[in-house]
Amino acid sequence: FEIAAADDAAWIAENSTTVRVEVEDERGISAEADHGVMLHVIPDAEPAVGLASKEFPAYVTPQAKLPLRIFVKDDLAIRDVRVEIRNAADGQILFQSEIARFDLPRIEADRGQGEGQSLALEWLLPFTQVPNLVSGASLQVGILASDFKPQTGRMAERRLSVISVEELEERLAAEQSAILRQLADALREQSECRARVRDLAVAAGGGDAFRSEEHTSEL
Repeated sequence: FEIAAADDAAWIAENSTTVRVEVEDERGISAEADHGVMLHVIPDAEPAVGLASKEFPAYVTPQAKLPLRIFVKDDLAIRDVRVEIRNAADGQILFQSEIARFDLPRIEADRGQGEGQSLALEWLLPFTQVPNLVSGASLQVGILASDFKPQTGRMAERRLSVISVEELEERLAAEQSAILRQLADALREQSECRARVRDLAVAAGGGDAFRSEEHTSEL
């Protein structure tokens, strides 16, 4: 038999206990089973949320679409996953969007032996849909997931700075120049190292000491 929740109140098991069955006939005579059933209540943890990579951009443009690979895990079942963007200055919510929503699946009674539910979601975060987004703004991006208790888990929020396309091009040009300078330095050090090795070879007598020789032995 199944114990169904009443229409006006849900039956919530919060503590482990012994469940006993009592049977009553039409004359009101009742009898109780000799042995009870131990009901083990497993605490329901909130969902865990994270991104596939720890790397996250420090800045974006208002036209950016940021690809996210999101991992969500719950010990029972996931109800929904959503994203939230807030103004870092005053905490005001600027943008909310539901990434995924699921119906309550059939849960096996012995779910403690299972692994729960895990999801991997890919989603584009469209900054073009954030209203009144201007260069210089500082944002907090959060990913949230809820189960059917309901309770909500969230990842640590990531901070972003909004810059203009022109500033992005300037940053890219500066990084490119820095890379070229590093390559030039590496080339100069390589040339200097070769010159020092050549000088040592000459000082050792024409470089014969640095010339590899093959030795053959007969077995």
